Amino acid sequence: MEKLFYILIIAFSHTVLYAQSDLMIISKPEKTTAENIKKEALCNEENATACHEDALVFLNQKPINYKKATELLAAACDSKHSLSCLKLGTMYEGHQGVKQDLIEAYVLYDRACEDDLFEACSNLARLNKKGFDIKPDLSKTLYFYKKACEGDDAKGCTNLGFMYYKAEGVKKNLSLAEKYFVKGCELDNYTGCFNAGYIYENGEGVKRDLLKAANLYRKACNGKIKEACLAHEKMRLF
Repeated sequence: MEKLFYILIIAFSHTVLYAQSDLMIISKPEKTTAENIKKEALCNEENATACHEDALVFLNQKPINYKKATELLAAACDSKHSLSCLKLGTMYEGHQGVKQDLIEAYVLYDRACEDDLFEACSNLARLNKKGFDIKPDLSKTLYFYKKACEGDDAKGCTNLGFMYYKAEGVKKNLSLAEKYFVKGCELDNYTGCFNAGYIYENGEGVKRDLLKAANLYRKACNGKIKEACLAHEKMRLF
């Protein structure tokens, strides 16, 4: 039986399933102007949004002022600004201007997840799956991916589907795998489109449907998933 490998980088031309767990935070650069000075004054009055916006300014400066940015993000997070908790968590996880601290990242993600910032829930799931220096906690991974997906976090849905496909912490359930891959795809996670296409191409847990598979591969290909482009080209029928 063909084995499916969990990969993050497309390295082979044959069709495989993989889950996506990379995190990207996009912040709009701002100019340092009198308006920013006004924001900083508001930040001193514990305006969490102003703290967050000022932090992004410092992170987009050259050179980056990580010290000031982390201070502002921490202040905003303490004021229950969940986006600041998430951003600071990614910095601790990714060793971005601060010493890597996965425990601190976990705490920050947890605070944001409790405030229903579902991307943070996906990050919690990923960290639970890593397991730090102990055995991974797949029950918590499943819980947080479910919460993320219920909140329409696309990556959470795709990775939840992968857990059901690979029977990671749960009984293998191809019907649920298809459901969550498709939902991830509908939310424009192109990995989910590719994985759903694979299931329909091979008729795993669903009736084989090459047309549907081709359409899913096409969408994933348009989303720059190279493996999907190869899979779609291989089919040629559609």
